[in-house]
Amino acid sequence: MTSILKLAFQLTKIIIVGFYLEDDKLIIKVRPHAKRQARCPECGKPCRVYDIAKNPKRWRTLDLGGLKVYLEYKPRRIKCKSHKVLVEEIPWARRNSCFSKIFEDWVACLTLNCSISAVARYARVEWHTVGNICKRVYDNLLAANKITLYDDLKRIGIDETSYKKGHKYITVIINHDTSRLV
Repeated sequence: MTSILKLAFQLTKIIIVGFYLEDDKLIIKVRPHAKRQARCPECGKPCRVYDIAKNPKRWRTLDLGGLKVYLEYKPRRIKCKSHKVLVEEIPWARRNSCFSKIFEDWVACLTLNCSISAVARYARVEWHTVGNICKRVYDNLLAANKITLYDDLKRIGIDETSYKKGHKYITVIINHDTSRLV
């Protein structure tokens, strides 16, 4: 069963310790492989464990049938020589997120073709959470590709529109060559 869960939720380099049902949720207890434990989220180097959380933390991942599925783990705080005391790198989630990477990627992909409210209903999250997820995914893509919003900026399009009553305006700038919002 654990190999099926690993495949379904793309849990590579992760060990499934166990799983159980809680109300309408499937909780999968996980931990990183020994080589991936106690790593600094900033530099990725192995560090000394400072302490371990008393209560496990949960990360929402893709649903299974009608069940919400959560990954559960007690994260450690580590003491990095360069970055001081931090929570260890969690291989299945982005930093400061309570969702798995696969869930966030799925939500961001849905927003390309659906409205935020439709994505929120379908993913069973709050509508403002969809925006936060998209921002994390976008920032992660920019960092992974080592690009900035101003790379290759030669031809731009500018549009201004008003919102709310009165004179409140928003200016939108787009890079015409890459079709990317600046």
